[in-house]
Amino acid sequence: MPDRLADQHDSANRPPRGGPFGWGSPARYHVPAAPVVAGSALSALATARRRRDGQRAIGVAVASSLSATALTGYIIRTVNLRLFDDGPPIAADERQRLITRWHALNRVRLALLAIATLGFEHAAWSRRSPR
Repeated sequence: MPDRLADQHDSANRPPRGGPFGWGSPARYHVPAAPVVAGSALSALATARRRRDGQRAIGVAVASSLSATALTGYIIRTVNLRLFDDGPPIAADERQRLITRWHALNRVRLALLAIATLGFEHAAWSRRSPR
């Protein structure tokens, strides 16, 4: 996805994107979700403190979830803003660096989200299992 959009950045016939929240930008979806993700993760952590079962799994899940949210903000600020803005042309070497960085950081972000999902699932299962 960033490859295609980066190629379109300097196209003379592309319509203006409207900044970081314009057409095609994933920031339109990620930024509004950040407070919901952070709030629900911290709420789960507060709830887990009152119960023993699944506490460690919740801690890992919350740390992973908040790390993924912070990394998403970093990706938007350092990569997406340059690729999705209507600013000056992007040189070929800068374009390649941005795309490479986006792919590498997105892999880490997705791994953190997978860890968070597994942690929350593990905590939920440990609460349901009979003792």
